[in-house]
Amino acid sequence: MSELRRIFFSRRMLFAWFIGLFLCGVFFCYECGSTKEITLLGEELQSYVDNYSGFLQSVKDNAENVGMLAAISDRTGFVKDNIDKTLADYSRLEGITLVAGENKGIVLFSNFVLGDAIIMAMVLVVLLLFAEEKNKGLSLLVRCTKNGRSRLVLERAGILAVTSLLASFLVTVVCMSLSHVLCGDPGFGRSLQSVPEFSLCAFPITIGEYLMLTILLKALAAFTFGVFV
Repeated sequence: MSELRRIFFSRRMLFAWFIGLFLCGVFFCYECGSTKEITLLGEELQSYVDNYSGFLQSVKDNAENVGMLAAISDRTGFVKDNIDKTLADYSRLEGITLVAGENKGIVLFSNFVLGDAIIMAMVLVVLLLFAEEKNKGLSLLVRCTKNGRSRLVLERAGILAVTSLLASFLVTVVCMSLSHVLCGDPGFGRSLQSVPEFSLCAFPITIGEYLMLTILLKALAAFTFGVFV
């Protein structure tokens, strides 16, 4: 636990958290204010919601038409398997209810590359703090101590995992909180397909579930990045 305290409560780490989240908030506010027409609004959005079932049916019809053509020319069955999978995937969306709402915030967050960069930057800060002992010529001395080998490696892996998850979570919370204030309530209980930009998502999940999955996947990507850097 001493390594955890050394890393998380160091002045440089706390300063990095402050600067990272501050920049995240400032630039996301700028995106909210400067980006106008990024998604469907008003009557266009309502038309998309009303006609989504017809859109799904057209996807299935196209897949079936391609399947009939593939049955003639596809000897390996690869195309047919892909078509069958497409039909099965989109069949899961039958019966979902779309609700028109405020979509700007979730679309901006999905395209907010700086947020991903901040998550990676926090992982890099942790790695630099890990390297302090080597830079000071103390790495051999640390390895000779009782807990300086396998236990230290495991503890640092845990610190890296916690940092990745915390950074991903905080960036998401900052962005979506600002989105709620500046753009309006995104309606986390709405189906993800209610957002036109996610019309082709084949998973029947809500916007809130999408955000939770995004947090976990970004954290996993950041942790993997930290392990192999």
